Amino acid sequence: MLTFNVLLSVFLYANTVRAASSGFRISTSAAGYVATSATSMGDVVSTNDNNMYTVNITLGGEAFIVQLDTGSSDLWLNTTGRNVQFTNTTDLNITESYGKGSASGWLSFADMTIGDFSVPNQAFVNAVEIKDMPSTFDGILGMAFDTAVIYPVVQENWGTEAADALARSPITNLFALDPTTPNFFDVQLARVSPDPNNVAEGVFLISEHDDAFQNITSAPMLPSLTPQHWSLAMDGLTVDGTPFAFNASRVPGVPTGKVAAVLDTGFSLPQMPIAAVNAIYESLPGALYDPEVGWVVPCDAAPTVVFTFGGQDIPVHPLDLTFTQVLAFPSGNFTGCFGSFQALTLDPTEFVGFDLILGDSFLRNVYASYNYGNYQPNTTFDGQGPFVQLLPTTDASTMQAEFVANRTAALALLPPASDPATLAKLDASSSASSPDASSASAAGALDESASSASGSTDSWGKKYGTIALALLGANLAVGLVLLGLTLTMCMRSQSQGAPGRYAPVGARPLQMQQGDEEERAHLRYND
Repeated sequence: MLTFNVLLSVFLYANTVRAASSGFRISTSAAGYVATSATSMGDVVSTNDNNMYTVNITLGGEAFIVQLDTGSSDLWLNTTGRNVQFTNTTDLNITESYGKGSASGWLSFADMTIGDFSVPNQAFVNAVEIKDMPSTFDGILGMAFDTAVIYPVVQENWGTEAADALARSPITNLFALDPTTPNFFDVQLARVSPDPNNVAEGVFLISEHDDAFQNITSAPMLPSLTPQHWSLAMDGLTVDGTPFAFNASRVPGVPTGKVAAVLDTGFSLPQMPIAAVNAIYESLPGALYDPEVGWVVPCDAAPTVVFTFGGQDIPVHPLDLTFTQVLAFPSGNFTGCFGSFQALTLDPTEFVGFDLILGDSFLRNVYASYNYGNYQPNTTFDGQGPFVQLLPTTDASTMQAEFVANRTAALALLPPASDPATLAKLDASSSASSPDASSASAAGALDESASSASGSTDSWGKKYGTIALALLGANLAVGLVLLGLTLTMCMRSQSQGAPGRYAPVGARPLQMQQGDEEERAHLRYND
């Protein structure tokens, strides 16, 4: 076993950052993984549809594709079959546990390169046992704070000095090694077009702003509220011009009338209190709600949804409010459309630091700059700490026309679109004709969908709860599709043996969602 003193001596000799800035593109493709040639900004990579965003890193001389995740802190990798040049290894075993799946392995160290930055002796979990995780990436790159698994494990075993020196997350380590490096990174997530060969390129920059968004420095500075997440005070939400009244925030320090929203690139579909989700979809003509899958909507539905942060309105493109799904019934394949914003299916007594989670469906509508301020591990945020600046990227004056053109083109490539009522009848007929067969096939489809869903580690406990609907366009045998089809989303890890801060619970039935009284009763609790 290598001791802290041995590791620290190596660390002090070798750890320097060798770059001033770094930028490269991140992209998503309707066809799945498509690697393209490097650009002047760096590497271009891609992911599945709009559900997972990845970047390239090099660790120990080997190249890896990792999920970019602002909702977590740790780096873990599957190094099987790779000739990784370790700078050190330890016998500290770390388990990243998930609502579905897990990754376990040894705390290890290797030189890491991300863009033009080199970070010697980066701590990571060298995973040797991986359960129920996607095969479309090699690991997860956390981009939050030092509160996940590695730092507290090292702190417990070797002390705070060792944790500060050796166990920082990749991004905070990078900034700590060279205090002259501007300690922020920027992310803009892209959106695919219906063309199956399309690659939509986003932006990931470290220590510099994109040329097209230099005015990000003039955007409101939104302080991060907790050391667990990039959690911001949100002013409000309007749907078709009507403000939605959230309950009082459960997060200490959130101003009256505001709520705490987590910005999380590792969470594909946003989760909000059910009353807020209903406000988006319930007024759409023909929309139906099912307690297990959420809102089934007409494919031409395009509500106007605007979030407000720091007095700045951020419209959400209608393309990010719904998504298409091909469903296989005995009578043939049909296309249905479903709400992207989902009910917050979490036990309110077991999570902290936020009221809602704004994942990729929201983040595709902003250019976001994440700034660490004077952040140090084990310190409270005092107003001079981390903050986020946002710039809207969706043009409210053109988004409706863009939606019509894009959705029309997408549906032209898919089986016939059906309205929610027709889908419900098809489902009922299918279930009545062969309930056992459909149950079995639906369960199999669920298992397949769950194994291919994106996952990412996190400091805030189990997050990969099952939420409504399978994505990625699989032709699912539907017997129970509108009643039992789920999407396993956005896992978040926790240290083995540590209490989870929250766990998935079932969605509330529709009769509990007609008014706000039930919602308020469920949200009035303390950490």
